[in-house]
Amino acid sequence: MDRKLPNGKVPVRKQGEMRSKFSKLEDAKLLHLVEESGKSPNWRSISYAMETRTPRQCRERYQNYLRPNIGHNLWTPQEDEFLLKQYELYGNKWNCIAKNMKGRTGNTIRNRFLSLYRRMQKNEKNRAEAMKKKAEIPLPPPEPVEPKPPHEDLPHLLVELQTPKVRKYVICPSNLLNRPPPSA
Repeated sequence: MDRKLPNGKVPVRKQGEMRSKFSKLEDAKLLHLVEESGKSPNWRSISYAMETRTPRQCRERYQNYLRPNIGHNLWTPQEDEFLLKQYELYGNKWNCIAKNMKGRTGNTIRNRFLSLYRRMQKNEKNRAEAMKKKAEIPLPPPEPVEPKPPHEDLPHLLVELQTPKVRKYVICPSNLLNRPPPSA
């Protein structure tokens, strides 16, 4: 019932026709009709006077964008912080949060939260990419260290271990050299 025009017809868009935004003229007409109707507007009669808008479209346009007590000013960092705290308490119950924030509607609060959320995700992604790039920066190869011959006074021997690509010198006590390898 709410989707019908006052004449009983359902608004039909022609194929390829885009939904039209409220024009400034329609906004002015809607404001005038709401002012004329007093405290509790009859959205059906307002819709009838608007001709091309349903009662629901008229009501939502007025309540979310045209009401005089709605603040259209920029969001402050304090409001953003308060919004995030309220979200922790209420979740996505935007109208409950709106009751605690004067001059903001549930719709504008939801839009602001989603904007903040996307910004936080983007910052997190950028931070992760920066950390990844930092980790990928190749370190300069260490300078080769010449093996030092063992001191004559130590009871150790210098043993050369060779793998296909790496040559290591390890100092082992002489008593380990004569042992058989450990069994598996």
